[in-house]
Amino acid sequence: MKDSRIDFHSFREAQIEEESEGTVMIFKALAGITLLMCFAIILSCSTETESGASSLQSITVYDYKPHYACKDEGRDNAVAWIEEILEGSSASEFTDFFAISQLEKQRIELPQNFGSLGAFCDHAGSERYADVIGILYNSDSWTLNASYPVGPSGDECPIPDDSPQPATCSYGAQTPCCACTGNPETPLPAPGGGTIGDRAFTIGRFEDRESNEICVIAANLPHPVDNQGRRGCDLNTPIDCLLNPNDSGIFGTENFVNQISNLCGDVGRVIFLGDTNASNPSWGLAGMFPTGVMSEMAESISEHFTCCFEEDPESPSGPPLVNRFPTDRIGARGAVAIETSGGAQSPGATMISPTVYQQDTCPTSSVPESFGLPCCGSDREHAPMRSLIEFR
Repeated sequence: MKDSRIDFHSFREAQIEEESEGTVMIFKALAGITLLMCFAIILSCSTETESGASSLQSITVYDYKPHYACKDEGRDNAVAWIEEILEGSSASEFTDFFAISQLEKQRIELPQNFGSLGAFCDHAGSERYADVIGILYNSDSWTLNASYPVGPSGDECPIPDDSPQPATCSYGAQTPCCACTGNPETPLPAPGGGTIGDRAFTIGRFEDRESNEICVIAANLPHPVDNQGRRGCDLNTPIDCLLNPNDSGIFGTENFVNQISNLCGDVGRVIFLGDTNASNPSWGLAGMFPTGVMSEMAESISEHFTCCFEEDPESPSGPPLVNRFPTDRIGARGAVAIETSGGAQSPGATMISPTVYQQDTCPTSSVPESFGLPCCGSDREHAPMRSLIEFR
């Protein structure tokens, strides 16, 4: 474009010397039209670029597992932080979805522009240790079209606050608002005794104003075990963790896999938020679930060690053990980019800035290792995670 204009002006000067004043005026008019056409082409190209960029949809999600033993001032601090994140979603720090797990005996006050859905699963038939889970979603941007589990009326379930205790999940029967990862018909016998699959999950199928659909899954998954019932199988070479009888995923997730397929099998955009209880950072969600929707999950290339913040049993008065395992994961099906933050960059390390929780308030601990944790008062608190996920 620049070279063309230079040649054009040289030609115009030659014409001025040879043509009459009227001819020159005509030529100037033509030049003006030509320049306007050039600018129109430039603007058109710029608009197409911006239009192409705007076709990317960015979604911000959080995942936080305070764990079941949060108490007193620490629990209040964790709840206050969650509420602050949600309140900020109307300003610069926009949040689409927030998964919360095992925040028991406490209720979160939601802003007017947030809705929720949840579920529970009792542990091995004992409602004393009910596992509660939920998804908070921005209702200004998203409409909930379907969910699992559902309540007695067929609508989404509220997030249980575990006070009073929810009803016991009944194997072989559909208990309202109960969603356990294992086989809903019969308990799965685990190698070595007991059962596996008594972890909670919930699923929401949403639609935005442009009719783009997305499924969001929040889950606690059972500990992967080998055929002897031993944990740590994902650290072996090769990984030899036991799968469901149909090889659909890690042992104890039959119902989890089936319900995702039923509700989200035809949805191109799916987000997973939750605790996998995996120990190997290189073992991704797609590896844990060889088939189905979960087998198509992509994750951030960075590693995030989020579990846990706990007392060292060999040195109770010493520094706590922190961030040893990469159990918490955020993954997406159909995403073109995932940028995740939270947790430590290496096992056993203290979190560094920037991370998800950066406030100085930690009412239950003042040790340096507590940085990055809301400090809910649990000895097994997980570090929160946040992801910016882009879909086309």
